[in-house]
Amino acid sequence: MEVTYRVQRADLWRGAVYSNMHHPQLLVYLLYPLFLILINVTLPLMQGDFTGALWVLLRFLVLMFLTAFVVIAFTTYKRMPSENTERFCTERIGPYGFECFVPEGHRYAAWQDVLKITETPQDFFVFAKKGKSYIIPKRAFGSPEQAQAFLQAAETYRSDAKSGLPPPVQEGVWPPAPRARNSQEPGETPKH
Repeated sequence: MEVTYRVQRADLWRGAVYSNMHHPQLLVYLLYPLFLILINVTLPLMQGDFTGALWVLLRFLVLMFLTAFVVIAFTTYKRMPSENTERFCTERIGPYGFECFVPEGHRYAAWQDVLKITETPQDFFVFAKKGKSYIIPKRAFGSPEQAQAFLQAAETYRSDAKSGLPPPVQEGVWPPAPRARNSQEPGETPKH
C-alpha cells in the first residue's frame, strides 16, 4: 500500500514541531539539560538562597526553550523547499516495514524499529528509533476511508512484527525493487 503526494511547506513545519515534541526518545535528549539544572539549582538551595535557585531554574528553562526552538527552526528551514518547488514524496508500507521516497533519497524503517504511530487531525506520524520520524498528510489520500485503511494496515504490520509473527509470504511484493529518485510508474499521475 502506498501514497504519493506533493510536499508543502506547511507539512514540513507541522512535522518538525510535532515530531520534536512527541518523539518517544525525546526524554533521552532532555536528561542532560535537566541534569545541569539540578546541579545549578542545588548550590543556591544548599546556601539557603531560594530566590537565587528560582532565578537559576527560570534561566535554564528559558534557555532550553530557546535552544529547542532555534534547533527546530534551523533544521526545518534547511530542508524547506521554495514555494515553487515541485517536491513529491511516496510513502509505502508492507509486511517488512515502512519506506519513504523523497528527492534526497530513500529511507526505510523495519516494523521492529517503529516505536509508535500517531494520528493528528491533519497527519499521521511514524516514529522510529534513532530519533527518526515521518509525516504522512491525510490530504494525500483520496478519502478519509483510505487514510484510515493505511493507518490500520500500518498498525497491523507493526503489531505483528512486535509480537514476533512472521510477515505473510507474497512473492514479488516486498521488499520492492528500488525506484530512482523522483521516478514514477509509466502513466502514473502524482496526487496532490
